[in-house]
Amino acid sequence: MAYLLEDVRAQVKAHVQDDASFLTQTEIDIFITSALYQLNKDHPYEVVKDIAGNGSKDYALPVEFEKGVSDISTVEAPAGNNPPSYTDRDDDWYIYEDPTKPAGQQMRLRFKESAPSSTQIIRVVIDTLSTISLTTSNLNQITFNALCFLAAATAFKALAARFNQSTDPTIAADTVDYGNRAQNYLFLAEKFVADYNSTVGKGQNDVPAGQAMTEADIIFSHGEDFLMHPSRSR
Repeated sequence: MAYLLEDVRAQVKAHVQDDASFLTQTEIDIFITSALYQLNKDHPYEVVKDIAGNGSKDYALPVEFEKGVSDISTVEAPAGNNPPSYTDRDDDWYIYEDPTKPAGQQMRLRFKESAPSSTQIIRVVIDTLSTISLTTSNLNQITFNALCFLAAATAFKALAARFNQSTDPTIAADTVDYGNRAQNYLFLAEKFVADYNSTVGKGQNDVPAGQAMTEADIIFSHGEDFLMHPSRSR
């Protein structure tokens, strides 16, 4: 299933339930754009591409690799072995830009030691961007859910900021507890950020190390104290 921009808009509105229309469509789209930027940092879109070997150590990267945006997470050379023959980035390959090459071929994959032959395939996994528009998208179920959660969280933060401005003339009810309402929106924002983090697996490995502290007043068995570290200083 293709998830288009209208699907994201509808899902974010369903999360926020802004029946009073405090948020405009333009603002919702700004929140979606901001959330998409963060999603691409936390959960890059992966593209698998094959490059034909030619016996050299230098290869043009596929057009899906965008300078300043993309990265390569794995290189399998040659491809198809069982188990896969992954090569180490630090030891055997690196990304290089060669301005002497034609446009579209300047970003290169260079090997330090390997030189795949013409009968071998180099398989690369490229980390690039999730994209979405009114007509096209490469979002899957996970990235769609994550994008909607984070955009909704940003919307709730915006609503909290709005209700912190208790003099806003467009909010007519003088009896509204603005501060409490703002806090409720912030609570919802935190909840949706947590949903986003859970969906993309962010923070799952951030487990603090266990530790314990105790105090031990030790003296020699014959009753004398330490000379250099007496109990009065411990």
